[in-house]
Amino acid sequence: MNGSEEKETARKYGQLFDEFGDSYKTLNWGSQEGQNLRFKVLSEIDSIAGENILDVGCGLGDFADWFKKRNIPVNYTGLDLTGELVQQAQKNHPTHEFMQGNILDDLLLEKLMERHFDYVFASGIFYTYSQGSYSWMQSAISKMWSLCTKGLAFNSLSAWAKDLEPTEFYAEPLKTIEYCRQLSPRIVFRHDYHPGDFTIYMKRGKL
Repeated sequence: MNGSEEKETARKYGQLFDEFGDSYKTLNWGSQEGQNLRFKVLSEIDSIAGENILDVGCGLGDFADWFKKRNIPVNYTGLDLTGELVQQAQKNHPTHEFMQGNILDDLLLEKLMERHFDYVFASGIFYTYSQGSYSWMQSAISKMWSLCTKGLAFNSLSAWAKDLEPTEFYAEPLKTIEYCRQLSPRIVFRHDYHPGDFTIYMKRGKL
């Protein structure tokens, strides 16, 4: 993502927040059920109760709500591009930490590297890309992988979907898997929960 795309993404979500406020619609999800389904699948990477997690593209902190409602205690930190969302998320969840920034920002990454995150998660962050989509996606995966000590879980719209929106980025699953295999041999690929979406788990350790 170049600088203009970063600004456009932040602007887009800022406008959605102005329109919908504290709602899943601000995150451009088709339904809250769809958002929660993706949270459920991401969380199944491992038993994560009590772990330190980083939620990249956290939006309004809805993943933190998801954990709370299911009595899964986690030490949660959220990161998002859009200032309005970060401010609302912090208001909604005063006991958690929220940060504004881009995961590809080297200065931000240095600060995050000083922290300890067992797991890093990213839900719905890739679909807005239009220029250099795979390059940005791979860079983001690499950065997120560098921050976790136990595992990374992320999802993406799938190029295997039947109906593709021309303005959205759909990743080719096999191409994505091939890149992830360069970082870790311990990979789980899931395309079993939604016809137009896939999730990948990457774990530390040897096979």
